[in-house]
Amino acid sequence: MPRIVPSFNEASIRDSWIFGAPYAQPIVTREFPSHIPPLKGPLPGLWIGSMFQVYPQDRGQNYSVALANRLVLEMVRERRGAD
Repeated sequence: MPRIVPSFNEASIRDSWIFGAPYAQPIVTREFPSHIPPLKGPLPGLWIGSMFQVYPQDRGQNYSVALANRLVLEMVRERRGAD
């Protein structure tokens, strides 16, 4: 990380988690879109980026990167609005 962001400091990481699923991608049903959580979570400061939000695309890395970009842009927009 310091090679990408020289000012990165590991002490700024509060916590981390690893999640796994019993299958490689979400199982899509007709009701699937109504179960996709929003990027902004229900708790202050909680943001959600998962394979659910990649729908309707498949699980390609490019879609994961696009989701991460979208998530960061939303976080920045909210932060700028709070300043």
